[in-house]
Amino acid sequence: MGQRLGTINPPPLEARSFLRHLQLNHPQLLYKSLFACSAAISPPTLGPPLKLVLALSATLGDCRFWTDADPQMVAIVLMGNASPAKGKGKEGQTSRLAVKLGRYAVLVQLLKALDKLDSGAKFENRLKSFAEQLESRLAVMLEAEVSIFMSDDADADMVGERSQTT
Repeated sequence: MGQRLGTINPPPLEARSFLRHLQLNHPQLLYKSLFACSAAISPPTLGPPLKLVLALSATLGDCRFWTDADPQMVAIVLMGNASPAKGKGKEGQTSRLAVKLGRYAVLVQLLKALDKLDSGAKFENRLKSFAEQLESRLAVMLEAEVSIFMSDDADADMVGERSQTT
């Protein structure tokens, strides 16, 4: 990421209306950069999609970009396949989750956007609805990850106990 993200010049009105059309009618196209950003594992692969996310967010407005997105999609972008790291760890070593660098970048951008929002009535209901839906989807995904994580640990403990008794 040798280049700075810098500031983004406001786009022409036509670009904003086109992006709004994409957001409403083809969200999979508009938000594709979020998935690319989320999948990034190193700074060189993070820079281009992050710049695009920043530009889209600035063009549509932070509130509209994030709160008009499908909360399920945002939850998937944030969680993805956060799963226990592959490979055998050393005995007594705790498991850890493999989370990609890009997911942290997406989370930071979401938090920054939500922090910028006014608490005015115009966005309050939209923000509340989005936040509640996102929270419930994240909770379900986190519970599933914890149960998988715990069952993997329990399976490893059982294997360890069997090898000690034989």
